[in-house]
Amino acid sequence: MFTGLITHVGKVSKIKASDKNDTYIGIDINWNDDLIIGSSVCCNGVCLTVIEKKLNYFGVELSNETIKRTNFQFMKLDNAINLEKSLKIGDELGGHNVTGHIDGLAKLTKIIQIKSSYELWFKVSKEITKYLAEKGSVALNGISLTINKVENNFFSVNIIQHTWNNTNLPNYQIGSFINLEVDIISRYVSRHIENYMKK
Repeated sequence: MFTGLITHVGKVSKIKASDKNDTYIGIDINWNDDLIIGSSVCCNGVCLTVIEKKLNYFGVELSNETIKRTNFQFMKLDNAINLEKSLKIGDELGGHNVTGHIDGLAKLTKIIQIKSSYELWFKVSKEITKYLAEKGSVALNGISLTINKVENNFFSVNIIQHTWNNTNLPNYQIGSFINLEVDIISRYVSRHIENYMKK
């Protein structure tokens, strides 16, 4: 479980794809020693397990299913990647409950600068739209954000300057795809309603 508050931005320094094994991703980051093999790390919103740890570096593996459903399919060397360690009991929950399970990709369609903030618009599938609500929560590349508006298959969020400067969002352009996780509460409420209506 994660909070959606990005603590570090790492750099992809190794990508090793294999026909026989999962894809290996190496990430450069200056973290303290409490990151150990077996730890869960939220990488661009995806919960991944640390399988290798060196000084200022850790490695993870991604299954074909994970790559197919996330923007890791577009990942390249030297790309910036949002990082957050897993939540510990007693930690402050400053964002919202983020599981690290990506529901789909959001396509960036518009960037509007408003004073020192940025209004970002995204297009998503109809399947995802039903989980979105104005003033509800959403995680984009692992960032906990509040939804401003929902219009058909589009929604917007506001990015304050601190978030803009301390995440990898400035690296994305119009047409880029961002990992999206809907609010877990919205997901379960929607599923219960669907099951109730079928009765």
